[in-house]
Amino acid sequence: MTWAIWATGLILTLATWGTVYRIWKGPALLDRVLASDVLLSILTAALCVLMIYTDSQFFLILLVALAMIGFVGSVTVARFADNSKADESTPVSRLHERRPRRRSRKKGSKYALGELAEDTDKQGHDGAHPVRASKDLGE
Repeated sequence: MTWAIWATGLILTLATWGTVYRIWKGPALLDRVLASDVLLSILTAALCVLMIYTDSQFFLILLVALAMIGFVGSVTVARFADNSKADESTPVSRLHERRPRRRSRKKGSKYALGELAEDTDKQGHDGAHPVRASKDLGE
């Protein structure tokens, strides 16, 4: 079992160095934040290995706290990440380029443009509540 602990420690050390390199050289702030989240996950895994090696539950509360901090941090970054500087190759940036299509009136419609309540709201009013302009008789 000792060789497995040493092998796991070596793998976690290599992962830590790669993550620290990404934090140091990351081209964007989002890369650095993501790398810090990965570093927190590596630290959590190292604490799990230490708990297995020492056969104690001493670090369990710290483990849960680190997992909660990592989750809240990831959700916060995902919520406030600015996607305005995304590449043109990303599908998200293509969504902003698309203009909303205007719906045209169907042929044979019994309402002319401007007769519906939605159309009168768009035209504006003098501050009073607009008169219901739709032709349906029900309320």
